[in-house]
Amino acid sequence: MDGLVANYTFDSHACDVSGNNNNATPNGGFAYTSDRFGNPGGAGNFNATNSYVAAPSSNSLNSPTTSITLAGWAKANLPVPELHGFLTKINDVSIQYRMGVAPDAFDPSKTNIYFGTSFSSTLVPLAGDYNALQWNHYAVTWNGSEVRFYLNGKQVDTEQA
Repeated sequence: MDGLVANYTFDSHACDVSGNNNNATPNGGFAYTSDRFGNPGGAGNFNATNSYVAAPSSNSLNSPTTSITLAGWAKANLPVPELHGFLTKINDVSIQYRMGVAPDAFDPSKTNIYFGTSFSSTLVPLAGDYNALQWNHYAVTWNGSEVRFYLNGKQVDTEQA
């Protein structure tokens, strides 16, 4: 499917405003909070243990075969965040695609952004001036052969998928 398939604005709801009716349901310790502009209910607060927002299975959210772009705003509560899979699509068996931020496995003071599908995973380090405690816009594009990573509108890296 081409074009926008889901858009969650979190305006005190988890409705899909793309027109594809992929409305989601908050679960666990999820709570609405103020967004980066201070608008009440404009963001979600995930408790890092059991909170998530689940969208239903639909053809428009199926695992991509040729390309996908994932993007979202996030702010962590810890300097080196574990925003594992903060945008993730899971089917009954496995992860189909996801984007996240996590400490580097060999140097926990460093942070990586990653993108993964059911058949591969790619990660790249974020710059030393990266600050997880502020609002950041993360984006990843995959065209079937390469992954491009963006932070706050600037391309961070390109890797072969």
